[in-house]
Amino acid sequence: MGGESVHADHTAKVIKDELDEQAIHLCLTANDRITIAVQIYATDPKDAPAAMAKNFDLDSFAEFLGTVFSFTSWLTVAKNWHGSKVSSALLGAAYKIARRSGSRFHFCACPPSRVQMYQRLGYRQFTENFVDDYEGYQMPLVLLTEDENHLRVVKSPLLNLAHETENPPETARWFERQFPEYARNVGLPAMSEDEF
Repeated sequence: MGGESVHADHTAKVIKDELDEQAIHLCLTANDRITIAVQIYATDPKDAPAAMAKNFDLDSFAEFLGTVFSFTSWLTVAKNWHGSKVSSALLGAAYKIARRSGSRFHFCACPPSRVQMYQRLGYRQFTENFVDDYEGYQMPLVLLTEDENHLRVVKSPLLNLAHETENPPETARWFERQFPEYARNVGLPAMSEDEF
């Protein structure tokens, strides 16, 4: 994406980070070239790396210790594929993996310029932004994987995937109690002109 990674080994032409061994990696190719790649990491929140736990305020989710949380820890799109639908396709696959792993909460962080894309999929803000040493200013987001109603309200392309599994309302109710200031925020893409 035109930047420099602290995890890059220029001699071996490899980028590898501390989550790679436990993560799932997905990519889409066209003409034998990678167009988009994503890393998905699933873990019990008590086993998450310290920086991840802090940045995503996992202490607020203490009630769910012993369950699986999933994270899109990075998403990379080739320059000539920016603005295409490949991001949604791969994030749909990430959603399926999160659901199959039993994750009720799928987290990601992104710069402000990408928030609307994630909001359109159904992600919501829930805590303070942070500055990452390597990625810069980041906004932590969470997707309640079982919140079918929210996916419907924001017209998420993930809604059809959500229909494939049972979606109990308990997680959404908990989120409304725990994060009332964020629970009703549907994001700009889903707002009517009057709401905006």
